[in-house]
Order: sequence, then C-alpha cells, then structure tokens
Amino acid sequence: MSFLELVGLVSAFSSITGVTLNGLAKTPFKNEVSGYIADLETRSVLWAEFDFEVKQAVISSMEDILANSRKLLSTCSSDPELKKVIQAIVNATKTEVSNIYSFDDKTRQGQYKIFMSLQKFRTEMARALSTLCAALGIEPSKSELKFLITNMATVRPRT
Repeated sequence: MSFLELVGLVSAFSSITGVTLNGLAKTPFKNEVSGYIADLETRSVLWAEFDFEVKQAVISSMEDILANSRKLLSTCSSDPELKKVIQAIVNATKTEVSNIYSFDDKTRQGQYKIFMSLQKFRTEMARALSTLCAALGIEPSKSELKFLITNMATVRPRT
C-alpha cells in the first residue's frame, strides 16, 4: 500500500469537522501547502525521541511551526476548508507550547507532562497533515514525517 493510499485511509479516521477531502482537494493553495509541509520535514520536534529533546529547543521549534502555520493561515484565509485544517494546527500548537512553558522539566512529573504535551501536539499535527496529504496528493520526502503521519494520526494520548 502506498503512502497516499494509507494516508487516505488514516484521514478517514482522523477527520477535522467540516472538512471534506474532495472540497479540500480543490484549494488553489496547493503550492503553499507543499512548501509548508517541506518546512515541517526539517522539524525533528515532530519525531525525535523524547530523551533527546531539550525543553527550550522544543519550544523554539514549536514556535517556529506556529509562526509558519499562522503565515499559511493568513495566506489561505479565502479557502474555508483549508483554513479549518490550518486553524486546527495553530490551535494545537499554541495550546501545547503554552502548556510546555508552564511545566518544570527538572521534576519527573514535569517531564511526564512535557512528554504528554509533545505527544498531543504530534498527534494533532499528524491528523491535520494526513488530511492535507490525502486531499492534495502530497507525499513528504522524509520518511520520519511519513511515519509520524501514518503512526500518530489515529492515536489519542491521554491528558
């Protein structure tokens, strides 16, 4: 099964309210979304093992993703379906960055909360990306991002 076939199946389980793949496929912003996904391929915060993560580096990378997501959101604001998908990314990123800021990475409990926040962020990103990739026929070139999308899009971490 190819990545796009698999992600089409996965996106059926992880749909975003009010967004259809057929409607999203008609967006005139496919090039902008492709560029956005290409940038995400450089963000190891989406797949790096937690033991190798440093709180401030995680926050910095997530803030870069948030800024790029907001930029894409303003670019595609005329497309209501694409806007919903990107808004879901913005909301999840903003929430989890705020959460991670508030946790103390010097304690076991704080480290656990950071890990869970990072997992929630990754899951929400995977859901949105599965929808974008399936609808627009975009296949990331980096295997780590493909694995994130296929493995995390249907996961629901406990909070």
